[in-house]
Formats: sequence, structure tokens, C-alpha cells
Amino acid sequence: VDPRCGSGTIAIEAALLAGGVAPAAGRELAFRFWPGFEPGTWASVAAEIQKRRTDAGDPPPIMAVDRDAGAVDSARANAERAGVADLIEWRTAPIAELERPDGTDGRPGLLVANPPWGGRLAGGDLRNLYATLGRVASEGFAGWSLGVLVADRTLARQVRPGLTETLQLDLGGRRAWFLTGRLR
Repeated sequence: VDPRCGSGTIAIEAALLAGGVAPAAGRELAFRFWPGFEPGTWASVAAEIQKRRTDAGDPPPIMAVDRDAGAVDSARANAERAGVADLIEWRTAPIAELERPDGTDGRPGLLVANPPWGGRLAGGDLRNLYATLGRVASEGFAGWSLGVLVADRTLARQVRPGLTETLQLDLGGRRAWFLTGRLR
């Protein structure tokens, strides 16, 4: 579940993985031309993803949500271009009304969010958004795993205290962290 799907990247990548499509399949990425690149290793990773998909059976439900109907329409169009729109459940709703996807039947899942970093929202509005995400996640998604991409670790505490820093990266010249945890 992606509660602020924007252009749909998280849901689309999840659907591609669920469909057995290796990351960047069919695209020529610059790292393939690096001196140390090993095509055999890359091919084995792609084959392993395909095997996991075959062994896994039906993919789990994937849901993309945004409060902006235009964003949902745009994300759906992007998913159609990627050939995975039919693997994603689409909803228009604010984070405060976020619900589990159809077909989860109480099973645990993964809630992944890349909430706004402060360009259009600032101060209290941003803190409130992160706090709302945390409240809704804790109340409606108990037993699920949570992943949040943030540019401010202090704001991440509004979502859920005690998240683990899993990955640190630079995105567009800005430092970001991917934090994970379990919702109880």
C-alpha cells in the first residue's frame, strides 16, 4: 500500500516485481556500462526474481492511494504504460481515510510511503501529515511492516518512534533515509 502515490512509482515497481519483471528490465541503465559490471550476475538476479514470482503464486494485493484524483489518474496512466495497471487497486482518499486493500483478509502486508518532504507543505502541516500517517498506520495496519522515505528523520518520529534506519541515500542532491519498522 502506498498512501500518497503521486506518480505511482512505488506501486508500479511493486507490480513489476510481483509480475516477475526484474528491476529496469528492458531499459539500458548507465551502470551496465561500468567497467566492473558483470552481465552474468545481473542475469542471475533477474532469473531469481522470475523464479520467486513463479514459486509465489498469486501476487499480493497492491494498492495506490492519493487524496488528489488527478494524481491517481496520472499514476494509473503511468501504470498502463508499464503494463501493470490491472495489478494495482486504485483509490482516491486522504491519508486519514486509508484502509487495507481488498483481499488481504487480515493478513499482514507492507505499507510504504514517500510522504512530501516540505516543498509544498511546511511546519505544522507537514508534522500533522506525518502524525496522521502514523496514527492511521498503527490503528488500521497492525501486524504490517512499514517503510517510509524521509528527508527529515525528526519528522519520521511523527509517523512512528523507533523506526530503524535501513538505507541512507542522496536523491537529487538531498540526503534521505529509508526507515522501516513493524506496526503493532
